Amino acid sequence: MNRRVIASLLAVLSVMAIIPYNTVIVHSQGISLISYEWKSSSGDNTIYPGSQRVSLIVELQNNESYNISNVQGCFIFPSGISPFPGLGICRDATTLNGTIKPVYQVGEIFRIDTLINIDKDLPPGTYGIGLNITYTVLSSNRERESSLINFTLVVSDYPIVNIRVSDAWWGSDKVFPGTSGAVLYVRIENFGESNVESGEATFTLSPLRPQKIKSPIPSINSEESAVLQLTGIDIPANVNPGSYRIYMDFKVTASTSDGVTYSFSGRTFFYVGVSQPEAPDLVVVDSGWIGGIGYNESKELTLYVTMRNLDHSRIDSIVAILELPEGMTARDGKNYIVATYTTPVFFGDVFTLRFPGINTSLSNTGELKFELKLSIVASYNNAEYYVNSTYLIRANTSSEKLLHLTETRWVYGGTTARALPTSKGIILELRFVNTGPDTVTSITPSIALPSGFRIDSYGGSCLSGVAGASACTLQVQLDIDASVAPGNYESILHLYYIVRSGNSLLFGEDTFTVSLNIDNPAQYFPDIQLSNVRWGTATPQTAYPGGRQIPAHIEIVNLGRYTARNIYVSAFPINSSVRIIANEKLCAATLPSGGSCTFTPYLDLGDATQGKVILSVNVEYAVTEYGSFILQNQTFLVSLPIEKYAAQYLGDIVLTEASWASNYPVYPETENATLMIRLANHYPYNIASLTGRLTLPEGMRVSGPMNLDYVSGPIAPNQEVMLTYRVSVGDVPAGIYEASLELSYIIQSGGSSVLRNESIKIPIQINQVRRGIEVVTTGWYGVPPQPGTYGNLMYIVLRNNDFPVVKGAVADIRLPPGFTNAINNGTEVKLPLSSSLPQLPAGNVNPSGGIEQIIKNLVGAPLQPAITFSEGDFLYLILPINIQNVSLGEHILQINLTFFDQWNNIRTLPFQAKFVVPGSSLLVKVWADTPLDFSESRNTTLPLNIVNLGSASIYNVYLYIYSPVSTILPKSLPVYIDELKPYERKVLNLSVYYNPYVSQQAAIPITYGNMPFMAGVMYTDVLGNRHTYNISFTVSVQPFIELKVDDLKAVKEGSSIRISGTITNLGNAPAQRITARIKIGSFEGDSYFVGDLDPSSQTSFSVSTIYEKPVTSVTLVLEYRNPYNEIEIMEINTSLKEYPTTTTTPPPQTPWFYIYRLGTALAVILFLILIAIMLRKYLKQHPVPEEPIDVEGL
Repeated sequence: MNRRVIASLLAVLSVMAIIPYNTVIVHSQGISLISYEWKSSSGDNTIYPGSQRVSLIVELQNNESYNISNVQGCFIFPSGISPFPGLGICRDATTLNGTIKPVYQVGEIFRIDTLINIDKDLPPGTYGIGLNITYTVLSSNRERESSLINFTLVVSDYPIVNIRVSDAWWGSDKVFPGTSGAVLYVRIENFGESNVESGEATFTLSPLRPQKIKSPIPSINSEESAVLQLTGIDIPANVNPGSYRIYMDFKVTASTSDGVTYSFSGRTFFYVGVSQPEAPDLVVVDSGWIGGIGYNESKELTLYVTMRNLDHSRIDSIVAILELPEGMTARDGKNYIVATYTTPVFFGDVFTLRFPGINTSLSNTGELKFELKLSIVASYNNAEYYVNSTYLIRANTSSEKLLHLTETRWVYGGTTARALPTSKGIILELRFVNTGPDTVTSITPSIALPSGFRIDSYGGSCLSGVAGASACTLQVQLDIDASVAPGNYESILHLYYIVRSGNSLLFGEDTFTVSLNIDNPAQYFPDIQLSNVRWGTATPQTAYPGGRQIPAHIEIVNLGRYTARNIYVSAFPINSSVRIIANEKLCAATLPSGGSCTFTPYLDLGDATQGKVILSVNVEYAVTEYGSFILQNQTFLVSLPIEKYAAQYLGDIVLTEASWASNYPVYPETENATLMIRLANHYPYNIASLTGRLTLPEGMRVSGPMNLDYVSGPIAPNQEVMLTYRVSVGDVPAGIYEASLELSYIIQSGGSSVLRNESIKIPIQINQVRRGIEVVTTGWYGVPPQPGTYGNLMYIVLRNNDFPVVKGAVADIRLPPGFTNAINNGTEVKLPLSSSLPQLPAGNVNPSGGIEQIIKNLVGAPLQPAITFSEGDFLYLILPINIQNVSLGEHILQINLTFFDQWNNIRTLPFQAKFVVPGSSLLVKVWADTPLDFSESRNTTLPLNIVNLGSASIYNVYLYIYSPVSTILPKSLPVYIDELKPYERKVLNLSVYYNPYVSQQAAIPITYGNMPFMAGVMYTDVLGNRHTYNISFTVSVQPFIELKVDDLKAVKEGSSIRISGTITNLGNAPAQRITARIKIGSFEGDSYFVGDLDPSSQTSFSVSTIYEKPVTSVTLVLEYRNPYNEIEIMEINTSLKEYPTTTTTPPPQTPWFYIYRLGTALAVILFLILIAIMLRKYLKQHPVPEEPIDVEGL
């Protein structure tokens, strides 16, 4: 239950608890019934089962002898009738206009009303209702009495739903037997009192289809109508035209005027009509044959009939039957043909029916008559119907001649030709023109030829037909004998053809005389000549005596217009000393006009001498123009010179070069050096199978089991060839030695060639190692070393002076006493050489960090591919060294360098390297002995000490000092020192300024005491390297307090003196527990606590005291404690300003003030009483249901 309602109830009960009340009720008949009525929620006097919010009004009269009050009536309802939710059965009496009245006079009429609900299941009828009225009689004893009034309530039955069909019509205006998919519209009207909310109607359509159709009924108010649409109705073709009764069964949900819904069922009927169809008005526009013509003897003719619809019905489909006359049949032998047309035809549309597959066999031409029967399915306004109609159709047949010969020509190879004796495959091409409009589908030729002519085949486009008004060619391929003489001949051609017009076929025959012309073949011979005769093949060459296979180049050219074929050439030498090896050849299969071919016979000049060779050249060829084949023959005499080769006087194998591979030097005790011998061929012929055997002097040997080298060749004249040998040299003196090379080779002069042997002397040079590899310089990386340091990085630079190739170089290093290497902590170590030195970052603060990384790379880095050094290259060694207690200065280490030279021989070179231990600076120390004290002045001097802790001087020293706080600012930075010797102490006086005015946003964690200052040191060591690093040192800063008072004001008003102002702490220590007081002579006022004040902070203060005597100046006394808890006092004298005293008198209080306060209190009391009365009245009208109250919730 709502907590607010319960709270209001309890408040009213609390008010009512103070009012005495009697609860004794006496039964009497002091109340009489005047009238009563009920009304539905819509205001009607009729109510039904299910009516809600029915208004029940009972008018009563006070017949008591006294006035009555607190009148209340409680209704007694039968089962099925109940009060409206929230109202209850008891109601307070009201006046006739509905207002609540506390007292009703004697004889006064009043009423009691309520709202009730009628159950849906309550049957219609008359029901009794009781009303018990309780009231208080305002007599002397104020008794509570009651009266019982009874009356009846009529619950009416639901009204009848009266639905009738007022109209029905077809959506297509008419329907016919055979109509499908018709739409029927039915208008229904509601003549009843109730509104139709929804429903369903079932229509019985028999004999129409379907027999039953259901349709939803929409909402229809009383005296209104609605239209139902029934779709998909079919009228069977066997239904007779006429009128048919349709029944409509309906079941609806209706509602009364006050919104009570109920169900109702009923039945009604109406009539619909089926109309008689009429044949549509179709007229024949045209008829005839597809293609325009038909013939007496025809196949697959197609007859067309063009018609026009002059009816307003739409034709949906047509089945047409064409009856054929005598002499005509369908393809399957029937005497009729069936065609269909399914495209809708509307008013004014023209359409064509086609009847294909008609075969004719008629004796005469002329007009033919056909009977056309149509079965039509049409529709009028979407109502379909079926009708039959018959029409008479006419068509004609005819015949004609079409082909004419227009051109005759010879064709060979696709172009116009001339017929010659011996021509084979030449084509006689005849051109025919079809002068008719129809197509000749096929032509069959037959030709009669004179003697000497033979037909091979027929071809051309005419064999596959020719279109109307088009031309075609007939090709007759012939062979002509060699016995046929040039001249003109005649032949007879017969053509048998078929003409097609559409699907109509015509069979015909024509005869033509064709002239055949044969040309003279002599005018088609080519002109064959020799154009180029020389020695050689692709390029000209010179022939020398002794040549065994010398090629002769003979070029044949066709200077005529026509092509020669099968050019066969043969040659025969006239000289008896010359023998020809190949004397005949097919020069070319085809030699066109301007073309040439080459014949190359080979001659043996082994017995020939200087002079000329005379050849007889015979050329045979064939003429094959236009398919002919006529042989021809021509003979030519040519001469070729034999020269003597000038270089044959020097004919020999000549040594052009003998050297070591890559021109590398060879030193004593070298293994597997490559000796290269270059030879030149000065013969005029190629050399093959060259073998060289090398014999070396004492102290040298050829590596491997054999001292032979072989070149297969061929080696062209004046061409060089290389022989190579692997030679090992022993411990022989440097110089030039002589070896012997035995040669054996074959001269390819042709035929079986010539074998020759000879010997050549070969010079061999042995070099001497002079300067080898030398030490260039030594030095140190990073920090200069000094005794007692470890991991110092030494570099050694070498230079290769003699060796073209140095690879895999390893240095075996032995250190002098007092030195060890940092790799294995021994005095001997082996290291590879590199091609460059590692780089350290410039200006490195701690160079040892880079050195450590270099040492790690030397010890732990994976092996890299061997570096190859050339002559003149620098070689670098990086050696980490530990220096013990040795003297500064120069020292010597021993190096044995092992490497592979250019011949992959291992060589070892010993040498010494000098190095210097210069000493270094280990550390530059900076410190301060004197504390900083700003109590006397904000500018002071800080003495700084700087010492070089090392064994060598440092130069160009720069010193930077950084303060840890923003209040202390060093001046005169940086500080420069030209040289700082080992353990030399220098004192620098540094000016320092104290700044109390720092930013309010900057934190100042430390303002005095021991502060860590930072010194930045940069210097140059003895090796010229720059070093930079930071060191910290401690400076003691003395605390001090400096208070400054600003905005000081001293004021006196009467006997009261007040001083105010702002205190600022300009020191570096906090002023603790600051108090302020006023002092006038020996008089001192009370102390006021100001608080603590941090450095660079400020605070405001105000202090006052009472002093009656006149005074012109006062003293402000500030007392505080320093960091050592010592009390310090500060006094400030100031003048005093005096102001007169002002007095304020409050206004007197008038009597109206008290009246206003009393009136406000009374208004609040009256408001609370009014609220209590309204709550009580509300609770009487809305009794609280009897249910437990959640006291804990309250």
